[in-house]
Amino acid sequence: IFLFYTRALSTRKDAETQRHKIFTQRFRYAILTGITLGIAFLGGEPSVWYMVSMSLGLYSIYSLPEHKGAVRTFILAFLISIAFFLPQMLPLLELIFYSTRSSGMELSHVISLSLKPWELFNLICPFFTGNYVDKNHFWFGQSWLESIYFGILPFLLAIFAIFTHTKRFWSLLLLLFLLIASGSIYHFLYQCLPGFNLIRYPVKFFSIAAFALSILAGFGYESMNKHRKWFGMLIVVFMLGYLAAYLSCWFFSPRFIPWIAANWHTTTTIDRLTVWYTTTLTYAGLVLFVLFISAIAMFLYWKGMIQAWVFSLVIIAMVIFDLFLANEKINPVFDSRLYSHTSNAAAFLKQDPTCFRIYMEPETEKYYQIIRGNSLDDALKSVQDALVPNATLFYNLFAAWGYESININDYSRVIDMINYSQSSGLYHLLDMLNIKYILSCFQVRNPEFKYIYNDGKINIYANPAYLPRAFLVPECMIINDRARILEKLLDIDPRQVVILEAEQGNQQLAVSKQQAAEGANEVQIVQYQPNTVLIQTDTAQDGFLFLSDTYYPGWSARVDGVKTRIYRANYAFRAIYLKAGQHRVEFRYMPDSLLIGCWTSLISILLCLTGGWYLARKDTREIAEQVINSGQ
Repeated sequence: IFLFYTRALSTRKDAETQRHKIFTQRFRYAILTGITLGIAFLGGEPSVWYMVSMSLGLYSIYSLPEHKGAVRTFILAFLISIAFFLPQMLPLLELIFYSTRSSGMELSHVISLSLKPWELFNLICPFFTGNYVDKNHFWFGQSWLESIYFGILPFLLAIFAIFTHTKRFWSLLLLLFLLIASGSIYHFLYQCLPGFNLIRYPVKFFSIAAFALSILAGFGYESMNKHRKWFGMLIVVFMLGYLAAYLSCWFFSPRFIPWIAANWHTTTTIDRLTVWYTTTLTYAGLVLFVLFISAIAMFLYWKGMIQAWVFSLVIIAMVIFDLFLANEKINPVFDSRLYSHTSNAAAFLKQDPTCFRIYMEPETEKYYQIIRGNSLDDALKSVQDALVPNATLFYNLFAAWGYESININDYSRVIDMINYSQSSGLYHLLDMLNIKYILSCFQVRNPEFKYIYNDGKINIYANPAYLPRAFLVPECMIINDRARILEKLLDIDPRQVVILEAEQGNQQLAVSKQQAAEGANEVQIVQYQPNTVLIQTDTAQDGFLFLSDTYYPGWSARVDGVKTRIYRANYAFRAIYLKAGQHRVEFRYMPDSLLIGCWTSLISILLCLTGGWYLARKDTREIAEQVINSGQ
């Protein structure tokens, strides 16, 4: 992104370059900047796109003295990054609007994972604050980002560039994003920048600080040969200080470990602290080894005993060696069979051919949030065997809830009622949500649930009163106060009454129990796909077809090919009105946000292609004229 943007700014006007040619080149590179910036958005983490756009905007302002059109070029690239990728952006904005983040998140939650001051020691010693693989991550601080270590040589080169290189932008960018990552100025940005209150975990912003450090390391490598004496002094002083600290920690470990246990980690056992302490010293020894080999290579190169390409090759090899050994445990390799095997509990549930959901009690889900097992392989296997939410995706089993980065607000409120309500009416909600099986490590509260399975890791209880995924309800109740609907959900029987939020007119029903009992109602799901639900019904009475899937814009419904209205039912779900008889009901998802995004992106692409074609044609015409004139 920065490469294309700097190319867009680097064109200079000379005596033989026409003004429009400069504009043509800038236009092309601005498009490439916008496309690559948009691809960053498609990476799955919109906050990365946000922070890169921030840094690119700051760079454009910094470049104004040398390049007057820097801000215009940035705005063009930024708009292209949006316009080209609207088919993804608009549905995301729509999702945010209906999510728990719609009004922003609480500041205390947003800054919960900030980069702590002592975590900066990870820059010079890998996993100074521990890691999950070695089971010693118990330091107070964030654990979302495992390590900020990016090599001891790049770090020293970056520090050297801060004091020797003339371009100060990258040093300022490093300082700014370190402050953001630490949460120091997050409160100010949270209130001032649009959309910033949707981004949690300030430590994410260290990625831009790492990028600035990498650029500075490159500048430091260039400055190293110009200031050999000063860089050599930096290496020697740092090595001696590091070695002194290493030897002190090694020889005085019998005193340091109890002191840490008494003053910092009063709840951590000496054995666990010893594991962390010895692991940290091992990593520190590797850092010293890398520094020692690199220092020898520098000495030989500066004395003319080895050529420049040999020196460069040694430095690159040591950086790779350092990064590999230090960071291989950030993303450990697992046995692929862990992802392909079917757990005993999953095999048991998959014997049931009906359409159902499973529900894990909150206490059990919380129990498995802690890594349990002698290794990460054991921990991963344990959560899969227990069918922890999201692990059910491996087995094509529907879970009533799980972990999502962005949750639908209405559905989350219903789930919160189930998870935390003490009312007996919550069992009606379990029935309504098509929850046939309850998973728990503990004894469930409802004695009506039948204990049917145990494999030593998870207990499975059957809910005999569960309702189908789709079923007919004879009566409706109109309530427009959403808070009152939530309260009423605990009182109604979802088999008999559905709560709607809109006036029905002549479609409001009040079918008597005698009339409802005269005929059987058959509702069968024929097809159930992410974007399509096909249902066949045969009903003896009018009523409302209730589907316990989330109500969300973009879904449309047709009854026998005729479009019908979808009502928001029971606060967060779907229902349509049905006349008695046989019907074919189809729910289909095709949101307007996607269609608008596709058309807008198509128009934007055509405009850019047209502009590029016009400029290229103009260039070709002028070149032809120059050839003709030179021939004459």
